[in-house]
Amino acid sequence: MKLFKTITLTLMLTALTSQISFANFPNPVDDPNPTVNLRNYVTKLLKKPDLEKDVNENVRISFFVTAEEKLVVLKTDARTLDLDDFIKTRLNYQKIEIKDLEVDRIFHMKVRFVTD
Repeated sequence: MKLFKTITLTLMLTALTSQISFANFPNPVDDPNPTVNLRNYVTKLLKKPDLEKDVNENVRISFFVTAEEKLVVLKTDARTLDLDDFIKTRLNYQKIEIKDLEVDRIFHMKVRFVTD
């Protein structure tokens, strides 16, 4: 009986591993994630801040995308008013063109700002 259980267990594990090895996993190059594209777009818009003070902080930005594909910043947790204004000026009502992006959904993104 012990031999029968061992053989059965071995066959089941073999069948399971062969099924996993033949599974179709999505290729990240073929199936781009729209939120990754959105993050890249937002960070590109926030490059080279023209602030008077040196800044070194992480800022959480909350925003959503309208049906017209425009960004609307809801709030930021920036410690300085200058950085808060900079983020809102650069992002608010910017037209984006990213396929398959959910509209009217609130996105939260952390961005690190470092200026010297």
